[in-house]
Amino acid sequence: MRGVFAKRYAQALFSLGVDDNQAQEYGQEIRDFWASLQGAGADGALLYSPAYPKEARGQALNAVLAKAGLSPLVSDFLRLLHLRGRLGSLGEIGVAYARLLDDAAGLTRGILTVPGPLAESQIEALKSALGTLVGRKVEFKVEEDPAIIGGVVAKLGDLVVDGSLRSRLDRLSALLGTV
Repeated sequence: MRGVFAKRYAQALFSLGVDDNQAQEYGQEIRDFWASLQGAGADGALLYSPAYPKEARGQALNAVLAKAGLSPLVSDFLRLLHLRGRLGSLGEIGVAYARLLDDAAGLTRGILTVPGPLAESQIEALKSALGTLVGRKVEFKVEEDPAIIGGVVAKLGDLVVDGSLRSRLDRLSALLGTV
């Protein structure tokens, strides 16, 4: 259920960012602020953990925001999250916001699993081919997994393109097992 709220808050901030022509900047401020809270450990948790009184969390948030140098809209957005008890969802909101930015840019992010290192030209060729397939620009996080033996596995959201030798051998084995 938290994911639904995260998407709604992200959409609200994104809409304001588009109107202000600051969508990228607001997204970066959200990511940076959340990263700094996570990096601060227990001190950062003071701002969003229900283990601390709401008034103390609000005072701490105001003190941090006074020094953070964030845009007024993002500061107000963070205060609203605090008032609604949702500041702890800022990480999820940031992820949902990043997806909105990607959608607006016509970008799909995914994971490319390869058996070993690939040349940059090979990765670019795969991005181009898969971009044509999905009709969007494609970016990959490349992971190595020698267990796939050869070929590649590309995961783009719900779409999985499995061209690995491992999956071909598994299908062949299943086919031969049923003969």
